[in-house]
Amino acid sequence: MKIENNASLLAFNTFGIDAKCKKLIIIETNDEIQILFNNSFFEEPFMIIGGGSNLLFTQDYPGNIIQLQNKGIDSVTEDNDSVYLRVAAGETWDDFIHYCIEKELYGAENLIGIPGWVGSSPVQNIGAYGVEAKDIIYQVGGYFIQNQKPFLLHKDECAFEY
Repeated sequence: MKIENNASLLAFNTFGIDAKCKKLIIIETNDEIQILFNNSFFEEPFMIIGGGSNLLFTQDYPGNIIQLQNKGIDSVTEDNDSVYLRVAAGETWDDFIHYCIEKELYGAENLIGIPGWVGSSPVQNIGAYGVEAKDIIYQVGGYFIQNQKPFLLHKDECAFEY
């Protein structure tokens, strides 16, 4: 985990706006997520960001910016038709697509070259050439910030609409 006070956000948004935030918190492993709760980082204004490709700062942000940079792509299970992968939120979307192509896991290749991170893909408008992220997402996991409880939502519970 890295924490920087009064941090520049220049490198965290593709518009290149040099806004600042109260604290910049970089999460590098899944185990560090609990530290966010233990240190009350959610009790102040906060924003969780990905790669910043859909983020425009017009002024300094008065709270904490949290970026998940955790990495990992693991095969969970497979059947005759599908391979199920667990992909960390901090993986770039493009690296994930390249991984699928290298492993000959086809179905997502139309989504190559789209900026963003896997963790933000369920809420982004990711789609190209007849394929959308909602077509390849099976489940989404995370934490309810209010009670610190983990959740796992099936794609039907996500109510994807683009």
